[in-house]
Amino acid sequence: MDGVLADTEKLYLEALKQYLASLNHTVSIQELTRYLGMSMHDICRQLKQDYHIHETLSEIRAHQLVYYDRLFYGEGNVKPMPGLLELINVFKQHDIQMAVVSSSSLFGIKETLRMIGMENTFDLILSTAAVERGKPFPDVYLLALEQMNQIAEEVLVIEDSTSGIQAAKQAHTIVIGYKGSEIQQDTSLADYEVASYHELLTYLQS
Repeated sequence: MDGVLADTEKLYLEALKQYLASLNHTVSIQELTRYLGMSMHDICRQLKQDYHIHETLSEIRAHQLVYYDRLFYGEGNVKPMPGLLELINVFKQHDIQMAVVSSSSLFGIKETLRMIGMENTFDLILSTAAVERGKPFPDVYLLALEQMNQIAEEVLVIEDSTSGIQAAKQAHTIVIGYKGSEIQQDTSLADYEVASYHELLTYLQS
């Protein structure tokens, strides 16, 4: 979802940078991209290990969210990705089912969808909190396929993170590596790579 529906990854990384700065760790945004695609629990656990943070996982999460919420709820900070609405309208015209499958919390997913006016757009919303293992494991995609009664090889997944692409590939879906986000990640494992939703729409209509 982050970086695919809305360009919120940059907000999260900036919040993470500010949180670590409060603990006297100077870290670049680029260094923090390695945490993208992970669940919040896994990020907190990895941060605690990487930066020898003495706070509990709950405290790390709570303190990060203070910085993130300031940015997330700032006026005009959360917008749908360019071309997304057009793509979704085409899917709707063809009665194609759509789902959001994200490493964010269910509350976070719904808040982002609300902020971009898409709270009633998708047939299914799933967080990795619903499964035992988050991305890069395929569990959440396998659950989505089961709940939507879909055949994996006929499902198109749009991902922008390496771990997300790995998860979708292991679930045997067709994976589009989306590179329209401001934060660029390695999408080379995807079946196809696109720089924009306009490019994806042109490809799908060809």
